[in-house]
Amino acid sequence: MALLCTRYSKMQKGNSCIHSKGKLPTVCEQPQLAQYFQRQKITSMLMSDYDRAHKYNELKNQFSEACALYDIKDNKANYLEEVERKINSTEDSSTKCTANWNKKMQDFKIDCLYKLDDLKIKHLAEIEKFNDYWTSDNVVNRYSSPSSTLRDLYNQETKFIDFKDYNQASIIRSRRKEQEKKETEAAQNQLISDAKVKLEVLRKKHQYELDR
Repeated sequence: MALLCTRYSKMQKGNSCIHSKGKLPTVCEQPQLAQYFQRQKITSMLMSDYDRAHKYNELKNQFSEACALYDIKDNKANYLEEVERKINSTEDSSTKCTANWNKKMQDFKIDCLYKLDDLKIKHLAEIEKFNDYWTSDNVVNRYSSPSSTLRDLYNQETKFIDFKDYNQASIIRSRRKEQEKKETEAAQNQLISDAKVKLEVLRKKHQYELDR
């Protein structure tokens, strides 16, 4: 690990040396710096960061050109002037690359915000649809359908009224109302319980979509 850190530090110093002094790294350091640019380019491509990969490819090419110039230039003044021009070109390219990357990130954030707003609107619509369903007459009637016991009490009450046995009809009516009350409460509780279960499923679905 210490060896890797030392090599990375030397590469950084070599790169810094180009920008700050207009000088190339030493002959021993030049291959290491070229390899560093190449590795950064490959890593960026694997991460699909093509702008950054392009930046390091440009740096590598310009660095190679600068090294070639060093080999063929006999006049030190001309050599330094050419290297400085290359460095300025690299800095301009790096600045443009950074600006382009920042713009893409800003556009991405704005796009995410729009998508989040659309998703929240979709969730509100689904909640409204859920409430409409569980308060609809069809669902309420399905849960409030009378049992066979309650229907039997209705029939008995009707028969006693037909036979004008009002005393017995009154007794049956009391039993029928008590049974009706029990079934209504049970139906309401069951409807609420089922609705809560379905609502929890819907909420988990919404949270999953928000977390993606």
